[in-house]
This record gives sequence, structure tokens and C-alpha cells, in this order.
Amino acid sequence: VLDWFGLTWVSLFAIVASGAVFRMIHLGKNDLELMLSLPGGVAIAYMTIRSHSIWPSVISHWSLNLIPLGILLLFK
Repeated sequence: VLDWFGLTWVSLFAIVASGAVFRMIHLGKNDLELMLSLPGGVAIAYMTIRSHSIWPSVISHWSLNLIPLGILLLFK
């Protein structure tokens, strides 16, 4: 399975550890954000490892922050 995702055990550990840290950073926020922070952190870490660049992850995180803000402002 790791080969199919293009991962090694070391990169898998790094992805899971990064997701856990991402979740800890979001502690104290609303329940939905806290619930989605672990899978989101894992997805962003995987994207960073696969692309060999932090920029796709930065753009994704930025976009995912802007979408709820836009919806909030639209219906306010």
C-alpha cells in the first residue's frame, strides 16, 4: 500500500506526526475545525511530500480558510 501512495515508512511517520501537530495547533477552536484538522493536516503533509514543495499546501490551506470566510460574509 505504501508503494502505491509513493511513501516509505519514514515518510508515513512524518505525515502522521505532522497531522498530529496540525491538530494540536487547532485545539480550542470549534468542534468541526478540530475534527477536520487531523485529516486535513495529513492531507497537507502528503501533498507537501509528493510535490516536494510547500506551496501547494500553503495555497490549499489559504483557500480552505477563505471559503468559509466568504460564505460567512455572503450570508451575514
